[in-house]
Amino acid sequence: MTPVAASPGVPISFVNASTGANSFLWTFGDNSSSAEHSPEHAYQTQGMFEVKLVAGNLAACMNSATAQVLISAPSPDVSVVGITTADNPDGTIRVVITLSNNGNTLLENVPVTIDVSGNLNLQGLIDTPLPPLGRYNLQLGYGLRRSDDLLFICADAHLAGDVNLANNRSCAQFENQLFVLPAYPNPVSNYLTVEWVANKEEEVTISLSSAIGGSMTWETFNSSKGYNQRVLSVADLQKGVYILTIQGNNLRSVQRILIAN
Repeated sequence: MTPVAASPGVPISFVNASTGANSFLWTFGDNSSSAEHSPEHAYQTQGMFEVKLVAGNLAACMNSATAQVLISAPSPDVSVVGITTADNPDGTIRVVITLSNNGNTLLENVPVTIDVSGNLNLQGLIDTPLPPLGRYNLQLGYGLRRSDDLLFICADAHLAGDVNLANNRSCAQFENQLFVLPAYPNPVSNYLTVEWVANKEEEVTISLSSAIGGSMTWETFNSSKGYNQRVLSVADLQKGVYILTIQGNNLRSVQRILIAN
């Protein structure tokens, strides 16, 4: 049997992997039980519960298995696992966005925003209940046509109370070079967010220098394939116009940033 952790009120599906048995007794550790083959059960209080399955056959042979189930306070967490692209027969590109429920609540009607090269915003929806540890494949209703403007696609999942916003975004690239998104906020006072999409792992250098010369800060690190994000602290820099440079193996992107400290 394969139980999962959950929060109060969320149904847990127990999978019975026994063979050769024709009778079953489940006890859930909260004074409730079931004789179904693979039941569902929802706990109403928090705590650690021992689940036990006793399986028997016509020869009166019996065996049992136990597992611990943790019921804790609601901790919603959705992640965009990745974006898969493939060619359709008509030459367009099929896009499938895979999302995962990493929390312990049941997810329903989670909106997903899809950004196509910064030129088109589409809206998707997880329209079926997604249990803890469940995955959902969201497919665009039509194929994307190849063009010079088709550079990347990004997907953002929006979940109220999400405990981990860092995994809510993923991107895929169609071009063989680094693509840098506009840094934000701009103007900025405390933290500047830099985002880019890479088609492979490569070394990237980010530098921020004063437009009139003088102060400069930089950082070099290994960029991952797909969506990347770096948050730069600018609170200690003087007010003024700065030049943000992102340098990859085959691309150099430059943006003007106004620091308004």
